[in-house]
Amino acid sequence: MLKPVRIGELLIERGLVDEQTLATVVAHQATLGDALGEMLTSAGHLRPYDLYKTLADQKGYAFADLLREIPEEHLLAQGSAEEYLRYRCVPWKQEGETVVMACVSPDEEAIQFMQSFTEEKKLEVALTSPRDILRTVEWGFGSVLDEKAREHLLVNAPHYSLRHAAGRGRGIWVLGGVVGALALCFLQPSVFIPLGVMVCNLFYLATMLFKPLLFLAGRSVPRLPTQQMVAALPGESDLPVYTVLVPLYGESEGVARLVRALSALDYPASRLDVKLIVEEDDEETLHAVLAAHPPAMFEVLRVPFSLPRTKPKACNYALSFARGEFVTIYDAEDLPQPDQLKKAVAVFRNVPEDVVCLQARLNYYNRRENLLTRMFALEYGGLFDFMLPGLLALGIPIPLGGTSNHLRLSRLKELGEWDPYNVTEDADLGIRLATEGLRTLPFDSLTEEEAPILISAWLKQRSRWIKGYMQTWQVAMRRAPLLLRRFGLLGFVGFQLFVGAASLVYLLSPLLWILSALWGMNALGSTSFLPDWLMVLSIGIFGAGVLIQWALALTVLVHSRWWGADMMVAVAVYPFYWLLHSWASFRALKQLFLAPHYWDKTPHGLSRLIPA
Repeated sequence: MLKPVRIGELLIERGLVDEQTLATVVAHQATLGDALGEMLTSAGHLRPYDLYKTLADQKGYAFADLLREIPEEHLLAQGSAEEYLRYRCVPWKQEGETVVMACVSPDEEAIQFMQSFTEEKKLEVALTSPRDILRTVEWGFGSVLDEKAREHLLVNAPHYSLRHAAGRGRGIWVLGGVVGALALCFLQPSVFIPLGVMVCNLFYLATMLFKPLLFLAGRSVPRLPTQQMVAALPGESDLPVYTVLVPLYGESEGVARLVRALSALDYPASRLDVKLIVEEDDEETLHAVLAAHPPAMFEVLRVPFSLPRTKPKACNYALSFARGEFVTIYDAEDLPQPDQLKKAVAVFRNVPEDVVCLQARLNYYNRRENLLTRMFALEYGGLFDFMLPGLLALGIPIPLGGTSNHLRLSRLKELGEWDPYNVTEDADLGIRLATEGLRTLPFDSLTEEEAPILISAWLKQRSRWIKGYMQTWQVAMRRAPLLLRRFGLLGFVGFQLFVGAASLVYLLSPLLWILSALWGMNALGSTSFLPDWLMVLSIGIFGAGVLIQWALALTVLVHSRWWGADMMVAVAVYPFYWLLHSWASFRALKQLFLAPHYWDKTPHGLSRLIPA
């Protein structure tokens, strides 16, 4: 009997892999334990097509090129996308009484599935590549999976869905409240005007004092993972498959850099499941992805066109194809620290099962580009280094950042995935986790992004963020009694101040500033219903707010060691940075009623300081 030819020998014989590359991968295989072919393709040494064509020849199977000879539709319709992705098999064609099934690996489970699928017909197996299975499922079930991405949360947990939470009906209620307040001020101005100004002042003061409280509380939170957690991390052979979702739309300029950044992650390539998620009609980004020649650990998914066209809908679509135990999201311009995934695994392996999410720190690699980026970096430093840990310390639910949040995939699916109609799906998911009694922990790993360098771009990002916080508060407050029981009084009030007040305070601030300025110029006249003591109080509270902003910005500067005159200037003018937030808030309020689900995309690739 002839000795079977090993796959490595066949690959060398056919000129698909050189001996040195094969020897290197075989040496690594001895410690990792993954299939040789999978390691070769994941690392980019070999095309999946060439591998599976060679495997088919080695094992005596036919090879199914599903991209050239697509499966018969009537056969494909007899199963589901979930089954085909789970067993990595699809019916290819029928030849008389024989059904030919295309399969990646005809193991015991796959054989059982194929036998049950063919019933009384004869079964023949052909080998195919994982990418062929993925493309076939997208071709046959793309519209079904897209509908699931849009409606899954609405159908299974409608109380958490924003689908019907915004619109004209709620706008009428808000407009009625504003008209009612103005009517009271007109009918009893001496009572209701001072009362309104006093309430606004107290609200403004509460939000200002809440921030230093979070800063102080956040300093006491231990940073995870500890050195002991990292030291106890199992070897690479015990690391789980990790899914990385990267939604892309209009990102052709940064694709090559993105592929390099994710390829640099210190994680076995054969255990990485990277999904580059491209909108179906975004040909420019798709061409850029193909031109970057990403290795096999990168899979390209094309989201069918439908509304809303949002990042969470694209990520939900990709979850149907996800294979990992854990999942994270990176944006197109992100540069995560190479050991971030290993650190996340180390934390997950050492915390209780109710810890479902880990939030990495975010900041900007182009923070020193101009005054706007420097102030933005100060804000993010305060948020991720101090305030999110402060929320954890005080038992207040944590709204997630839009990237580098790491989740247990199975629990994410149980929760209904992301809300495709919320434009801050991250913040919404964080509050939903807490409402369900699950926990989020900040963890000590940094992802750097590109800060907007133009005010117009900053306004798009910030108005979307504020609109999303309005939406998140709106959905969560449907079940206010449950929130109070779940979070306790401190957590409930903290949620109001951190999420609800984040937009309202910016809308009210201009009113206080204008009244204070008019009073200071004696432009209100002797008939004013605003007593001097109240206006002095307003100016005093505004001054206290400025001092607090200076103190917080200086704290971030010292903590981050961002020394230099340019950063000191940013600290000096930092309180005035918040004037822009009022502009963004009114823009967000307008969109909340006129275009609640519109994703106001932030342009990237404009910075002069983008790393090579």
